[in-house]
Amino acid sequence: MVKGISMQAYDGKTMAKVIGKNLPVSKKVAYEVTNHIRGRTIEKAIAILEDVQAMKMPVPYKRYNKDTPHRKGDFAAGRFPEKAARYIIPLLKSLKSNADDKGLTGELILVHSAANMTAKRHRYGRVRGVKRTTHVEFVAAPTTKPAKKVESKKEIKPAKKVESKKEIKPAKKVESKKEIKPVKKVEEKPKAETKPKESKSETKPKENKK
Repeated sequence: MVKGISMQAYDGKTMAKVIGKNLPVSKKVAYEVTNHIRGRTIEKAIAILEDVQAMKMPVPYKRYNKDTPHRKGDFAAGRFPEKAARYIIPLLKSLKSNADDKGLTGELILVHSAANMTAKRHRYGRVRGVKRTTHVEFVAAPTTKPAKKVESKKEIKPAKKVESKKEIKPAKKVESKKEIKPVKKVEEKPKAETKPKESKSETKPKENKK
């Protein structure tokens, strides 16, 4: 951890930071504000907080939202932390100046925004109490565009189908060598003429014996 800041991977050459110590803002409110503007550009974050001061855009409360009324928009619960915006806007402008002094160009994105609790500070007077103060940290870094993919010159051609040289021919029908000869017609021989049989009743005349 870098001394004076809670960000682990802080790089002083490529990043700019700003720290607001003992701001008279509740830690819970500061947490919701810093969580809402994290990942945005500095100009966009300043514009959002100016709308909060003008009561145009609420800040969504995602963690500390007990008894928080619902608002119009993509979130359910939210408030208008005008006091927190009044102290955070000067910090963001100071962060932009720090980035310009380091020569950081391009759009600056809030890569780190956090709210840390401070030691308890008692209030003096007849009515004793505790002052609510918070440390707020912001770190900005220029945007880095993803590297373009280098396409290889060699184009991968689709694999050709390997056709087998042997062509599968359809199986020939095996014809039997024995040819079936047609059956010859048997010619019927003419039947022999038969003489009519003599009836027994017809008898030859008996010859007279002398």
